[in-house]
Amino acid sequence: MNAKTLIIAIAILLAIGFISVFFMMIPWLNYNPSISWKTIMIDNVIIIAVAGVVIFGFYVISGKFSK
Repeated sequence: MNAKTLIIAIAILLAIGFISVFFMMIPWLNYNPSISWKTIMIDNVIIIAVAGVVIFGFYVISGKFSK
């Protein structure tokens, strides 16, 4: 396994862990015993938006430093 493959594998594992923490943390912060599907969907949209911003940030940074 070369260094590039190892870095990509570690980055993917860290990203999966990062997103899974948000799937547990955001519903926990606004826990309500009578949670509805609408609330769950809003939480998931927030998680996906945060993940998208982080991924886009990595994309922008990697584009500036790879030249």
